[in-house]
Amino acid sequence: MQKHIKKYKFMRVIISVIIVLALLSNSLLTFALDKLDHITSSYFYEDYYRLDVLDNQRIQISGRTSTENIKFQVSVKYHEEATKVIGNVDQSSGNFSGTIDLSGLQPDTYFIYLYFSKNLYYYRGILIPFPVVKTETEIYIPASEYYQKNNSFSRMLSALDPADYLSTEGLYDTYEHYLEIKQQAEEIVHGATNDYEKILLIHDWVAENIYYDWAGLRDGTWLIDYETKQSPYYVFQNKYAVCQGYSLLSQLMLRSVGVPCLWISGYAKGAGTAPTDDENDSNHAWNAAYANGRWVLFDSTWDSSNRRDYNENGEIDDFPGEIRHTYFDSSIEAFSFDHKLLEIEKITFGDFKLEYVNGEFWVTEYTGTGPVAVVPYSFGGIPVTRICDGAFDEQTLIKTYVGNDLHVEPGPLEKIIIPNSIETIEKYAFTWVYYPGPNRMPYRIETQIVANDDSAAADYARTYDYNLVESLPLEDFTLNKTEIVLSTDMHEFLYISTTENSVFNSLTFTSSNSAVAEVTENGVVIAKGTGTAQITVTADGITKTCEVTVTLSRHEAVSLKIQSLPDIDLITLDHKDIVLGAKTSYDNLSDYEKALVVNVEKLFEAVEKVNELIEQENEPEEPEVPEEPEQPEEPGQPEEPENPEEPEEPEEPTEPEFRRGDVDGDGNVTVVDIISIRAYIMGIKVLNDAQILAADLDESGTITVVDIVALRRIIMNG
Repeated sequence: MQKHIKKYKFMRVIISVIIVLALLSNSLLTFALDKLDHITSSYFYEDYYRLDVLDNQRIQISGRTSTENIKFQVSVKYHEEATKVIGNVDQSSGNFSGTIDLSGLQPDTYFIYLYFSKNLYYYRGILIPFPVVKTETEIYIPASEYYQKNNSFSRMLSALDPADYLSTEGLYDTYEHYLEIKQQAEEIVHGATNDYEKILLIHDWVAENIYYDWAGLRDGTWLIDYETKQSPYYVFQNKYAVCQGYSLLSQLMLRSVGVPCLWISGYAKGAGTAPTDDENDSNHAWNAAYANGRWVLFDSTWDSSNRRDYNENGEIDDFPGEIRHTYFDSSIEAFSFDHKLLEIEKITFGDFKLEYVNGEFWVTEYTGTGPVAVVPYSFGGIPVTRICDGAFDEQTLIKTYVGNDLHVEPGPLEKIIIPNSIETIEKYAFTWVYYPGPNRMPYRIETQIVANDDSAAADYARTYDYNLVESLPLEDFTLNKTEIVLSTDMHEFLYISTTENSVFNSLTFTSSNSAVAEVTENGVVIAKGTGTAQITVTADGITKTCEVTVTLSRHEAVSLKIQSLPDIDLITLDHKDIVLGAKTSYDNLSDYEKALVVNVEKLFEAVEKVNELIEQENEPEEPEVPEEPEQPEEPGQPEEPENPEEPEEPEEPTEPEFRRGDVDGDGNVTVVDIISIRAYIMGIKVLNDAQILAADLDESGTITVVDIVALRRIIMNG
């Protein structure tokens, strides 16, 4: 019966999957009360953009692009009116930055659109326009209504053990099919230097090679044999799917090459959605994968514009598109504008299996073998609120059959301690065995239920005549941490453990200095600013404290160094050390940290100015040559006859113009050059010095898969 329920739940999730493209409608957006002073589209260093509120009249747009020689234009949209151009953004060496004055706009809510163009005539929009609210006294970025729960979910991910999400068991139909997928995944990531590059390469391969099944949506065939059609091997072989297939294939590919990966489902605002939808029902699926100490969100479905659809002759055809990175390594603030995280696969917390459901955790299984089970009240700062049917089935009763007769004996579990956070206990939570008869009441177990008298657990025990033991008054508790050191924007979790047979009635967390460290009602300590703070934890009148020290994060330290640099016109050689020192600090950051640095364009301009000044200083001055006095002509000397002109030497052939990316030197940048780079990385081809220079797209001095990704973008962008 438990398997039947799991399957029903799976079908409830997938039956409404109808999304393919992020066609965001402003009318679908609603906002929370949170006010943000900045927002970043993603942490993918090669392609991201950021919006900062400077004051009550101006905003700054900055970021980085891998597309060369483009211009940026900023437009604003008011409700459903046409967009109005309000400014331009300058680009230099891949980084761009510009200050936009909003003083000419009346107080209201606006959507800021960033467009790019390779010429002056045709501009293309970058997805996810950022909303901005202007009042009489301030400008701020309103967070999405999904932001708070999504942000809690994002923090919770850091409490997971990545090793729990490496197994491929149950993700494929046959082992032979799995080996085919694994071999392809290994070829894709060959040459990757870290797990982040593996995630990027798998994301790009899936987005480039899988086609969204628009035809199936139109004629209804997508629902026929759905589970088979969305299985990883079917998608891998046939190259079309809906979001379920994209995300399941991505998950299996990444796990097969040793990268932990989660499958996530939720509600997404896109094509086919409406304000009347139930946003607590899943209609979309995506992934989170683990690399470099953090979980990376990505949606390969929405980053692919391939579609399998009917052509003008009424036949099904493939229509290739391009790869985007709008939803690769997205920030939770940007992701929340059109994605609501609802469910992930079960997680393990001690002896319990928990399932995340729309901002809560439910207990689905107890795996312990001891006589006492203590149900957790929260995990990763998210409350545990429900115990599901069958969660304790194997531990409360031992069931044996003699012929057709069922014999029931007490199981090894003697006591279950249930906290007040549990609001719902499903009817068959402690056993699937029930008394015969029309009411099908659960079989009475001998296991004690320890709970507070006025709790949901106590009500449940009385309803089904279970052995209720009222919890003892709390005498003491222990705190999992008494000292915490964090850098800004980081977080940590505080938990308490009580003495046996004690369940607390109330639990509060307070901070002595919320400007340094905030704490949520469920014990998540969030570093806000440098300094010290004390977190006070009070349970039923008993108090413990935790000392918190917050230091400046590396990316904020670099941002402050950039902020302290003088304006470009005022820089002299006296500023050489501080400018180049700031550049060194910036270079030492990870790509993730670089995406968080503010005003990078100012740093690059300052470095360029200092280098120019150094070159000017090092240029030797040419000494003035004194003029020689004219020699008088000797009289009587006849003029020598002019020598006949010597024939001009033939000009040496000029070297062809160097073009980065043109590895084979044919004057064009094509997929042939990608093949050459890949062969060089795999060690099956030798490149000369000129070819290596052309292949080094990121100018790092080494040839890696990053250069392949950069070259692919150059080809796609023409």
